[in-house]
Amino acid sequence: IYISVVCCFSKSAGVIEQSPLYVNPQQGQSISITCALNSSHEDEGIYLLKTHMQPERVLYVSNQNDSTIFPAFANRLEYSKQEKKIVITLHNLQKNDSDIYVCAGVIKNFSFLSVNRSGTMMLIKGTTLSLV
Repeated sequence: IYISVVCCFSKSAGVIEQSPLYVNPQQGQSISITCALNSSHEDEGIYLLKTHMQPERVLYVSNQNDSTIFPAFANRLEYSKQEKKIVITLHNLQKNDSDIYVCAGVIKNFSFLSVNRSGTMMLIKGTTLSLV
């Protein structure tokens, strides 16, 4: 089963929109997350971040298509990039992968990441995610 998550920048606000808000795959399954950068600003790259239970970087892809896959998904992540759109597939999901995932754009000449406030909550079946 593949679940697609689509997020993008709004050209006017430079904010990332991301959907769905919630996915509930079973352990061992895969999901695909699509990040589309539609900013009028020049981007330096896009991150996929885990932000709640165990905040960490998952993937960084630069606009030159250089990439870094961080330890959380080493050997369990693949991606394809076409211009400013990245499709990220996370494989063999485990219970400790349950978290809130956010696509974040790094904008050139700005000192911050442009992110969506809510992100996508991924809850592997049989686990709980405390939002306290």
